[in-house]
Amino acid sequence: MIRLRKILLCDFVYYIILALVLIVTLFRLDFVGSSNYSLDSNSVIGLVVKITSDGDLLKLDIKDESGEVVKVNYYFDTLDEKKFVLKTLKLGITVKIEGEFYRVKGKSVPNTFDYRKYLERKGIYFYIRASEIEVISDSMSLFYKVKNFIIDYFDSFKSGAYLKILILGISDDVKKVRVSLVIDDEDYQYLLEQASYENRSLNNYMNQLIKYHNM
Repeated sequence: MIRLRKILLCDFVYYIILALVLIVTLFRLDFVGSSNYSLDSNSVIGLVVKITSDGDLLKLDIKDESGEVVKVNYYFDTLDEKKFVLKTLKLGITVKIEGEFYRVKGKSVPNTFDYRKYLERKGIYFYIRASEIEVISDSMSLFYKVKNFIIDYFDSFKSGAYLKILILGISDDVKKVRVSLVIDDEDYQYLLEQASYENRSLNNYMNQLIKYHNM
């Protein structure tokens, strides 16, 4: 115990730890890997690791066998299609996405945030404008079974969005939480459906309603 206490009281140990942290941080900031895909690619197969919807827009994160994540944007044609797709898609299932690959633009103004480089540091290099979503397998690991169960359970509560943010760290429902501060859950669902009918995001639809109300 005495020897351990002497080591902990030594400033040299903390200097070594600080140096190691700085080296790892600098390496992660400068390191940008490579992708398995290119602009000529047209499909990706992998696990659904994130699902977000806003109006007629569906956003997915798909992780392939190598661990690379591809972000997907898909637009619903009808409200019925949206309900069916959201009911079918679950975290952890395997899907095939077909569409056009593209990359987000880098910063156009010097000394500003570079979203493209930010994504690349996280191992994300491409987006897909999806034209088709096919479920390859609906089997999932125990981890995703538990996660889906918890999400569905939280969604059964009116305050489910708060619970997912506070307990699971899922921030996709921040907008719903913000809206629920001024309208109840039934009105929120109604507005969401109306926004879907008019092919607009809920945020844009709410802004239009506010402008109309203030006229």
